[in-house]
Amino acid sequence: MKRRIFLGLLSASIAGCTATGAPSNEDSPNRQIMDTQFTLVDPKERISLDESDVDNRFQHAANVQFNAMKNQIIVRGRLKSGSRSCMETVLESASYNEKSDILTVVVSDKRDESATICTDEISIVAYESTITFDLSLPGTVVVKHRREDQGIVFTNSFTSSPC
Repeated sequence: MKRRIFLGLLSASIAGCTATGAPSNEDSPNRQIMDTQFTLVDPKERISLDESDVDNRFQHAANVQFNAMKNQIIVRGRLKSGSRSCMETVLESASYNEKSDILTVVVSDKRDESATICTDEISIVAYESTITFDLSLPGTVVVKHRREDQGIVFTNSFTSSPC
């Protein structure tokens, strides 16, 4: 079974694709998250999102890359944040549901309890998160942004597709 997975991914990458496909659950029934990383990035850096629409540059957004060669999901996004003087943007959770084959990534804006002052500025916070799986990638990734005072304010779903 694993040889078929490897050969399928190898042939996709040799054909000039970026190996975005994921094998079915039959080939890898016990996928597990092995590692998660989360970093804030300079908002001036491009994060591979559509920046051409000025109105959308200051809205919530996300993009997902399926890297089958490294068994990694890379989520790049931006969260419209409240006061940066008292809020902290964090990876709240990355959870995989084996039955539905869905990875759900929740990035949230939480109050920094050590902050003594809270100003009213609004900012766009760019982030990148890498989730590494042990065997293979899930078929679908759902990215959610949560604001502490408003709940879920953004949801987008991404599905791996064969080349």
